[in-house]
Amino acid sequence: MVKSLRSGWLAKAVGIAALAIALGAGFALAAGGSGGTIKACAKKHGGALRLAKKCKKSEKAVKWNKQGPTGATGAIGATGATGATGATGATGANGATNVVIREGATGSVPTGTGTILDAHCNAGERATGGGLRSTSTDVFMEDSFPTPLADGGTPTGWEIDAHSGTTAHNAQAVVICASP
Repeated sequence: MVKSLRSGWLAKAVGIAALAIALGAGFALAAGGSGGTIKACAKKHGGALRLAKKCKKSEKAVKWNKQGPTGATGAIGATGATGATGATGATGANGATNVVIREGATGSVPTGTGTILDAHCNAGERATGGGLRSTSTDVFMEDSFPTPLADGGTPTGWEIDAHSGTTAHNAQAVVICASP
């Protein structure tokens, strides 16, 4: 009697193992089918599902995609919170200091011809602008520019080409100078 129990138990164990292997193979076939679909069988009454390659008469074959189609783009999200304040930048270079106006020598501006007048900054100063000074509205500038007139050079003076209308008048060039 002991012998028949053992042999019955062994037959059941082998049967369960074979069933598990068959179910695993069936799941692999159903889930791994071509086209990215999962195949299963649903009972016509009750709807219970089982993965299988072939359905019974009491079941209906069903399938669905492993991955659905890409969804529509979602709405734009709300603006995020303001970020932290950045680090303080480096201190910039000092600007011009000791800004002064320097006057050139007074010159007579006769009628009919131009007169060149100039003014110069002191050593260590740079010219930042210039112009003409006269007590008469009859004197006008035909030309006004920094000197020396060299591309990339540092201007240290100002030159004026002055003219007088109907009578001769005195005038002088002025230059605005600043220490770097």
